[in-house]
Order: sequence, then C-alpha cells, then structure tokens
Amino acid sequence: MKRILVTGIVFFLLTSIGASGEVAKGQKPIVVKIATIAPEGSTWMDIIDEYEAYVKERSEGKVKFIVYAGGVLGDEPEMVRKIKLGQIHGGGFSGMGLGKIVPEVRVLEVPMLFRSYEEVDYILKKLDGTLRKLFDDKGFVLLGWAEQGFLYLFTNKPVRKFEDLAGVKVWVWAGDNFARIIFDSIGYLTPIPIAVPEVLQSLQTGLVNAFYNSPVGTVALQWYPHVKYMISVPITYATGAVVIEKKVFDTYPPDLRKALIEGGKIYFPKLISSVRKDNAQFLKGFPKRGIEFVDPDPGLEQELREKFEIAHQRLIGEFYPEWLLTGVKRSLELRQKK
Repeated sequence: MKRILVTGIVFFLLTSIGASGEVAKGQKPIVVKIATIAPEGSTWMDIIDEYEAYVKERSEGKVKFIVYAGGVLGDEPEMVRKIKLGQIHGGGFSGMGLGKIVPEVRVLEVPMLFRSYEEVDYILKKLDGTLRKLFDDKGFVLLGWAEQGFLYLFTNKPVRKFEDLAGVKVWVWAGDNFARIIFDSIGYLTPIPIAVPEVLQSLQTGLVNAFYNSPVGTVALQWYPHVKYMISVPITYATGAVVIEKKVFDTYPPDLRKALIEGGKIYFPKLISSVRKDNAQFLKGFPKRGIEFVDPDPGLEQELREKFEIAHQRLIGEFYPEWLLTGVKRSLELRQKK
C-alpha cells in the first residue's frame, strides 16, 4: 500500500483503507485512490492494515491502494469534490464529509440525542439499510461505518452555569452549517469557522479558546495543551464511514467487490470497538494531562438541552426530513421504556 501524507496534519476520526500486492506477470493492478485526514500510526491504521490484508488475499493481490492521508488533498468537502471530479475514488470521512454526500446521515449527530453507545448501535442498526440506500442513490457504496464517538466541549475557563459561556470562542468546522446552527442556537458563545488543519494555530494565537472533540481526537490533534477544562457531559455523538464511488466500484471484478464488502463487515465493527476503548482510556487520563473535568450545574445541562432542541428543528429540511428525526426519537423513547 502506498500512503501519501502531510507531516503534522492529523485527524481524529476515521482512517483510510489500503491494499497492495503482487499480481500476475503482465497483469495491470487495479489502482484505488483513497483520501482521508486521519492519522498514521494509530489504532485505526493497525486495524485497517488487517482489512487491507483481507482484501488483498480475497482478491488474489490484484489491487493496489494509494492513500492520500493527513489532509494532503484538503479538508473533507474538498475530498468529496475531488471524488466527484474523478481525481480520487473514495475516502474515509467524519459525519461532516458524509453529510456533503447524504445530508440525512447527520441525524445521527443531533446534539444530546444519545445517552449511551448502546442507543447509538440500536438506532444505527435500524437506519443502516435506509442510509446505505441513500448513499447508493447518490452514487456511492458505503463500505463500513466508523465513528469518532461522543464529543465534549473543551474550554479555557470553567463553564458551570449558562452565563459562563459568555466570551467563549468555539471552533466549528469551516463549511459545516450543521455545527454552526447548533452553536448559534446556544446564543452566548461565538462559533468561529476554521478548517481542521488550522485549528491548532488558532488555539495557539487565541483566535479560538474552545472546541468540541472526542478524547481521542483531542489528543491526536494535540489540541489538549491549549485548554484547561472539559464539561463532563457530552454534547453530541459523531459518526463516520468509508465510502467509494459506485461507478468505480462497479468496474471491479466480482471477487474484489465481494472482498471489500465482506471485509468491511468484519473489520469496521472492530474499528468502532477500538475507538471506544481508546476514548475511554484518554478520558480517564485527562487529569494527568492538565485538563480538569467540570460538572455543570443542573440548570446548564437543562438549558443546553432546550437550546439544542431548537437546533434539532432548525436542521430539518437542510439536513434531514422531520419524519426521520421524529422516528429516531420515538424509537429511543420506546427503547428507554422497556
């Protein structure tokens, strides 16, 4: 597998896939170009290497993956654009990038919707077929789900009451109207749109003094030295997946298509499990890294839930239909009553 990356630009969510191998003499290998802003040298890459070996074996080594890692091709919206232009074939995306293809996937990321990973798994199982069909309709094959996990708000001052959010300049992903609507709904704080590779410098210069991220992402991106506090209640869940353009996928021989799909069923659940374990480990270790947990007053958590409920409604139409959001909430309510 050939990987191309930019040193120092790493990301927290998903990684990319790869396979390479010798092919029969004179036979031209099938080249698959994948982009991601995920980091090298992580648990993700270890598991993806296993996926790579599986695909290579099942396709008899007739495929060669070229991975553009570390954001070398730009942020996720630019990666989607390059796929549609035919410059690359697929990518490993967070919910933000996936939403540029299928906006409905962002229903999984509405704030304070899930209370546990069990609820996440329950809803994703219910929506899996629907969302895969939507990707197919947009010309993409979803090879497997992944996730960033639960996201927390990290700040440079303790936030216990709603009024404490005043003066907080929080990073939001540039080009992500979903995140902007969510943070605009809160009112007190100021969302600052910045591309992921530029956030570290923005924290260093004080352009932003807060961000939302998973524990793994906060460490992987080296953002944690620039904040002092973390609100102990997660504000949302972040999904992810690896997708490939369908018109390219359909040109592959049957054994390669089968290997990609079956390998995804084996290794992407393993990837999710590993990310969850890593998140728990890093969360536990934050006090040693100088980050203090702040338990919000009951009033703050309730106020945030009310503000986010308004955001849920504002996101209808642009990202998901009302029936989809209503169905997810009803399913969770019924499950909680059991």
